[in-house]
Amino acid sequence: MRRAGLLLSLIGLLALPAAVRAVVVYDGDGTQDVAAFAIDDPRGRVGVVNGCTGVYLGDVGGADWVITAAHVGEGSFTVGGATYAAVAGSSVRLTNTGGSAADLVLYRIDSSLNLSLLPLSASSAGAGVSVTMIGNGYNRAASPTTWYVTGGSTWSTTPSAGAEVATGYYYDSGNTLRWGINTVSGTSSLLSFNNTVCEATTFDAAPGEAQGAVGDSGGGVFSLDSADEWTLSGIMLAIGGYKGQPSAAVVGNETYFADLSAYKSQILTTIPEPATVPVLLGIATLGMAVWLRRRR
Repeated sequence: MRRAGLLLSLIGLLALPAAVRAVVVYDGDGTQDVAAFAIDDPRGRVGVVNGCTGVYLGDVGGADWVITAAHVGEGSFTVGGATYAAVAGSSVRLTNTGGSAADLVLYRIDSSLNLSLLPLSASSAGAGVSVTMIGNGYNRAASPTTWYVTGGSTWSTTPSAGAEVATGYYYDSGNTLRWGINTVSGTSSLLSFNNTVCEATTFDAAPGEAQGAVGDSGGGVFSLDSADEWTLSGIMLAIGGYKGQPSAAVVGNETYFADLSAYKSQILTTIPEPATVPVLLGIATLGMAVWLRRRR
């Protein structure tokens, strides 16, 4: 819940290649929920790219694709203890309606994980939907901190009469892929990200709840479809925080993630669904046959 007097605003990208840590999870000692999903579990396809995060989409037509935030960029992809090199020059930047660039990029890696195309959500997750967020952002301190905020932007750990009270966790050192849960709170259009179509979650004081941190850019946001199958709903891009807040995850902060349903058709144009590959190959073969006949 946002606090009166504390202005929530976009405070930055989730990218910082020099600091590779893990998504912040509320409660516990901060070491819980280490990502340990099997590689054939959709949620097990989240890995490390340029010190941040990316998601392996699958092997389609002999090409292996990763999706991440454009501000992270293409780079070697590490997942399941193995590292795969990026195919130089393979990046495809996704665009918004109207043609402006979105903060999303697809690129190829040079070896196959032999997994089919990851299911992509057909529609926005929507407010109230539970999601699993997985990323490689900052760890957090073992214990929570209480701050006293005066003047709307001056933060202190010393009690002060009339101050507003905020709670959360300072960022800490360490690097581990981690997952957590949250509930979609609404939609957002991030002007600083060229109007990338986004949804958002809010960091509440609830056990296991996740908040994005620096390094989570490109991380996966997963939800269950009507058949109770995991689908990739979004890619984490940025966080919203309070004016003047310290380097910490504070209750009330937000995580913004690209709504992939808005870009699904573009993704599948670049990465055809498996069922379309034989059809496309057939069309290509027919076209070659016609061309050969005409040459005779």
